[in-house]
Amino acid sequence: MTEVKKELTKDLLALSFKELIMKMPFEKITVKMITDGADVIRPTFYKHFQDKYEIIEYILEKEIKDKIQVLIENDMEDDLLRLLFTCLSKDKEFYKRLYLIEGPNSFDHLMFQFIYDTLLRLLNKYPLKSPRSSRYSVARQLRDFIPLGSQIL
Repeated sequence: MTEVKKELTKDLLALSFKELIMKMPFEKITVKMITDGADVIRPTFYKHFQDKYEIIEYILEKEIKDKIQVLIENDMEDDLLRLLFTCLSKDKEFYKRLYLIEGPNSFDHLMFQFIYDTLLRLLNKYPLKSPRSSRYSVARQLRDFIPLGSQIL
């Protein structure tokens, strides 16, 4: 299977998942429902994803992470938050439903980790110049701030 075909299959599965989550709670969605919506067989799902939580990770990566990475690589960090909020607002109802998922694999947890990792990457790229600050203390401040920020979203 070529890389392009793999990507297309993953996109079909993700699209099927997105359509289903708009109709019913996450807990009610089964792998069979996702594969039926994508018109593929169940083993195809497991070639690409371990479970339905991994589809959420794929969607986050494809729709948000990859785009933000391009900004960082091109020194366009000023547009980072604008892009993040634009992506979230473009599919607002979808992301609202993802935020309802609870547990260790929740979208809230994935977003927290993504934002935290992105901020640390930016701190590594643009270290603070103040002699009184250290990366460790900044990382600790970010760790304390991000839960508050995710509650605002």
